[in-house]
Formats: sequence, C-alpha cells, structure tokens
Amino acid sequence: MNTKAKTTVHRTGLGFGVLLILLGGVFLMANFGLIPNLKSVIISWQMLLIAIGILSFRKHPFSGFCLILVGSFFIIPRLADAFPTSLSWVNDDFISNYWAILLIAVGIFWIVVPHRKWHRRCRRHRNYFYHHYCGQDDKQYETNGEFSKTHIFSAGEYIVTEPEFKGGEVKVIFGTSEIDLRKTSLPEGDTYLKLEVIFGGVTLFISSDWRIEQQTECVFSGVADRRYIIEPAKPSRRLILVGECVFSGCEIKN
Repeated sequence: MNTKAKTTVHRTGLGFGVLLILLGGVFLMANFGLIPNLKSVIISWQMLLIAIGILSFRKHPFSGFCLILVGSFFIIPRLADAFPTSLSWVNDDFISNYWAILLIAVGIFWIVVPHRKWHRRCRRHRNYFYHHYCGQDDKQYETNGEFSKTHIFSAGEYIVTEPEFKGGEVKVIFGTSEIDLRKTSLPEGDTYLKLEVIFGGVTLFISSDWRIEQQTECVFSGVADRRYIIEPAKPSRRLILVGECVFSGCEIKN
C-alpha cells in the first residue's frame, strides 16, 4: 500500500472514530439529563441523509448538497420537539409551508456552481448506488400484525396475509419497496400507514374497494392512485397514508 493510500485510510478511520466518540458523548449526556434527549434526532433518516451528504460532498457535490439540504430541512421539526422554546416558530405546518425553500436553495446552488459537471457526476453516482446497493430481495409473506420495513440502498417485495391489516411504517431511502395488501382486509375505523420515502419509490397493491385517504407531505414527488376504483364495500373502514415523500413517488395499483 502506497503512502497516499495509507494516509486516506488513516483519515477515514480517524474521522469515523471521532464520530463515534461524539455520538457516545451526546448519548451519555442525554442519559444523565445534561442535555435534552436527542436520540430521536440523531437516530433518524434525516440525520442519515445529512451524514451521507457530508461523506459524498467532496466527490459528488450536487448530490451531497441535496442530501444535506433535504435532511436539514426535515430534521427541523424534530429539533423543535427537543428545543420547543428555542424553535417555537416551528409548527405542525412547517413542512407544507416552507418546502419551497428547498427549490430556492437548489436553484441558487445551481446558478452559482457550473452544473454540466454535476449532471455527469449525479448520473454516475445514481447508477453506482443502484447497481451496487439496490439488490432485489425475494418476495416475502408477512403475517405480523403491524407492518414495519426499512430499505436503505436496497429493495424488497412483501405480501401481507394477516386477516386484518393494522397499519405500520415503511422507510425507503435510495431504494424501492412493493407491498401487496390484496390478501388482507381493513379493521373498523381508520388505519394508518406511514411512508417516509427519500429518493426512492413505493408501490402499493390494494383492492379496488378500499377507501384510501392521502395525507402525505410531498416535495418533488407525489402519490398516484391508479386503481380502477369501485364503491367501498365498507365505507367506515379507511386506510390513511401519512408521512413524507421527497424526490420520490408512491404508486397505488390493484
């Protein structure tokens, strides 16, 4: 191994070690009540985006900047929960009111720095991650009561066979997820499925007679219901989609 390679490995190891020390110090102080409990902030998909953006910024400035920007924007409500007095101006409608800031920031960055090189770098970066990390899992049958899946640089297909779907949570970051709900049914009342999709995609297979309400926050993305919808067999039963979709999409099929 040459001197340059050794120096790079040493710096990488040193940076990772410092990061672990800082995280351990924050958790220790939070456990002893010296600072507010920040576990929900540090252990979150928003912080993961920021970390990936920082690590990739040098070689892939545009994608790194976008990841840092998106992660920082969506982590503000979590910081407001930890510091309610300092961030009292952050309310429940913060994301829906201020998402346009993302457009302005990306636009300014796009103008200031030459972007032709970014196009090539972003394309190489995207292809690298999808070819090396987004391996497709075999289709799995889920029989647990509450559905909970996380995909980071990966993909998965699931069929829910539980008699009644009790809701759950799906997190997808740079990946895809397909969930088949046609073999299950909804309980009486409202059932919530939380979607947190960042630079990825979710496909839901749902029967045509299910009543669905969409309440997600979408930035450069959307939720499309492409079913041939018929009158709900039981109108009092409803599936409500909540969460956030950023540079992503959710498609509903039957």
